[in-house]
Amino acid sequence: RKKVSLYLGIDLKGYYALVMEVDKKSRVLRKEAGDLMELHEKMEKYIGSKITKKYILIKAPLCSHAKAMLEENGWKVWYEG
Repeated sequence: RKKVSLYLGIDLKGYYALVMEVDKKSRVLRKEAGDLMELHEKMEKYIGSKITKKYILIKAPLCSHAKAMLEENGWKVWYEG
C-alpha cells in the first residue's frame, strides 16, 4: 500500500515549491523515483509554471540509487527508513 501526498506552495520570493510525501511499507526503488519525478512534471503542466524548489519526504526504506537519482535532478531528500 502506497500513499503519495503533494503540497504546493509559494515562498516569500514568489517561487513555487513542491513538497511530496511518500508513505509505504516496501522499499522505494529507482523506477519509482522516476515515476515520482513524472508526477512533478505533470504538476508543472497543471499549474502552467515551473516549480523551482522540490522537496521529498520518504517514510520507507530508500534504495541508494533512487536517492542519488533524485538528488541529481535537484530534489532535497529526507527519509525515515
